[in-house]
Amino acid sequence: MKIEMQAQPPIEIERTDHPSKFVWPAWALRELGTMLDVDLARQLKIHCSTVAEERRRRGIAPAVSRAPIEWTDEMISRLGIQSDKAIAEILGISPMAVFKKRRELEIGPSQPQTGRSRGASPFWTPERDALLGTASDQKIANQLGIPMHQVAYRRKSLEIPAANPHRRIDWKPIDPLLGQMTDKALAEQVGIYFMTARRRRIKLKIPPFQAERRTVMRNTSARKLLFKPNQEIDEVSKGTVGQLRREFGIPCPKPPSRWTPEILARLGQEPDALIAEDMGLLPDTVRKKRYEQQRWLREPRRRWTEEEETLLLTIPDNHEAARRLGRTVRAIRHKRLLLAERLRD
Repeated sequence: MKIEMQAQPPIEIERTDHPSKFVWPAWALRELGTMLDVDLARQLKIHCSTVAEERRRRGIAPAVSRAPIEWTDEMISRLGIQSDKAIAEILGISPMAVFKKRRELEIGPSQPQTGRSRGASPFWTPERDALLGTASDQKIANQLGIPMHQVAYRRKSLEIPAANPHRRIDWKPIDPLLGQMTDKALAEQVGIYFMTARRRRIKLKIPPFQAERRTVMRNTSARKLLFKPNQEIDEVSKGTVGQLRREFGIPCPKPPSRWTPEILARLGQEPDALIAEDMGLLPDTVRKKRYEQQRWLREPRRRWTEEEETLLLTIPDNHEAARRLGRTVRAIRHKRLLLAERLRD
């Protein structure tokens, strides 16, 4: 049995404007395509997608993004000396552009000792300018705590020649020493950069220096060392001691306790701060040890003066009296009982 379906007429829906629909002002419509959607949305306090949708609906092409910034040597020399915001205001660009360029060149942010603070003088003082050319730019940069390119730009702007611009290293006396000591030790001995010594050694295919390893005889004398605490073993390294202990099955002895009988006898008899200073510890550490030993600190008893007793009678609150007299609440209560008995007698 075939059932015929009749076509239903379309349903008409009455559409009304949404109560929150944005009403575009005339000036904003004129700016579509002449400025970035993000900037226009920021001025109108709406989402940038709303601006882009209205621009596309009207068939307006988007505004061309800002042209790429051509960074000159003078602009780059400012990076890291002043804050990104200050540099952006001087150069007329956004702080984000300054931040991205500084991060691209791996230049750290300005620091109080290198940057300009409020009311401070410029970084390059006559005393710092006098250092230029006296040593390599890298050495001066390390001394002043700024990037090397800033030192080089400042030196070139003052037309100061570089120190030893074409220095050539005489490798004849240095080559026999390559591999006989570490590259860093050799560089410090002959006065060159350690990477220069390392590249020279690799170029000549000389293996790196390796310290001579001492062989430990596994005999009775070696076993005697293993029963000592690690702090008392100087003959071999700690790693070798641990390996031998595992091999012989010898447990690691406990280090001698710093709490000697003489120190324990002082607990409770002397202030914790004095004992802590002698032992190189914190006063809280000495206090905890004293509590473990159940040794209570005996403070000298302070006698009551007539002025304190008179003041105590004028202060009814025990806590306030303890605070003003510098005593415990228990001592205040005890003294009140004694004064009451004295008055009754």
